[in-house]
Amino acid sequence: MATRRANVLGLGLIGGSLALALAKHGYIVSGSDKDSEVEQLALAREIVSAVGIDPLAEISFIATPVSSIPEQAKLALAKTNGIVTDVGGVKASV
Repeated sequence: MATRRANVLGLGLIGGSLALALAKHGYIVSGSDKDSEVEQLALAREIVSAVGIDPLAEISFIATPVSSIPEQAKLALAKTNGIVTDVGGVKASV
């Protein structure tokens, strides 16, 4: 079976959990966060295999605050050829 690759942009509670689940299912996960300490912690805990955006990833998940999704989507679309999706949600009108 081919190596499966994914990006997770935003490594907070939702993004970190998603990255960990993907890794447990055999994905090579690259991750990024606005906080470099969070990136390094995710790398040290083997939640991600690399920091940054993997251009070979077949899918990129955006797990950032809703206000950051457009910027992160443009970045992922510019750097990858895979699917780009988000896990953003709001509990009030935007």
